[in-house]
Amino acid sequence: MSKWKFYEVKDGKLERKRKECPKCGAGVFMAEHAD
Repeated sequence: MSKWKFYEVKDGKLERKRKECPKCGAGVFMAEHAD
């Protein structure tokens, strides 16, 4: 799994592309579903 699926660099700062899991904490991302 590539880290660039979850992060992006904008204006010299690292930005997360997906929401993080509120139960699991930092570094665990929510899945993207159609429903």
